[in-house]
Amino acid sequence: MQHLMAGLTAFEKAHPVLANKVQPMFITVDPSRDTPAVLKQFVSAFHPRLIGLTGSDSEISATAKAFAIHYERVEGSSPESYLMGHSQVPYLMGPDGKPLALLPADTPNTDANEGDPKLVAAELAKWVR
Repeated sequence: MQHLMAGLTAFEKAHPVLANKVQPMFITVDPSRDTPAVLKQFVSAFHPRLIGLTGSDSEISATAKAFAIHYERVEGSSPESYLMGHSQVPYLMGPDGKPLALLPADTPNTDANEGDPKLVAAELAKWVR
């Protein structure tokens, strides 16, 4: 999320008018723990326009299935210490709600061996019109 939102911030600086067309969203796969209040705090740490979405277990399951996202609960040492294993697929959606591209969130930066926000900004520049 950090690299995606840093990429969006870079895109906003380079293309402010086009960047207004991008609405970043994060959808939880753990609606029992990620309440609206928790999501609000989480997304605000990454970008001021990032929206956090949640829903019922069945709504999250249907959304994950529609976007080919795998997730599973991984039990911890106590019932409240579980983790959620999940795929991380950042989609760029078009105005019609259809996927346009996958954003390069985990593409390594050879200097830091981390995701490269410049690659995210470049991908946004390629698609956002």
